[in-house]
Amino acid sequence: MVGDAGARVVSANTDGVVVVLPKANWNLINQVKSDWEELTKLTLERTDYQGLYQLDGNNYFALCMNGDIKTKGRLRNSNDLGHNPFPWAI
Repeated sequence: MVGDAGARVVSANTDGVVVVLPKANWNLINQVKSDWEELTKLTLERTDYQGLYQLDGNNYFALCMNGDIKTKGRLRNSNDLGHNPFPWAI
């Protein structure tokens, strides 16, 4: 389904899938999303990024379309020891 929309899966785990696709194909991926939601009766969340830089599916930072930076896992940019007790140096 995703490949039919011209998308390439770059990351997937139990709670998310990240795909890269040409802007011209966004309407196709939206149809795939709608079809999947209808089939499963679940709702998908969509977040568009300008760039994604990751060690793996749970450790990344992303540049959002509005210029914000989203971080996760060992690449978090906060001092929250409950979520990131041993940050890596980049």
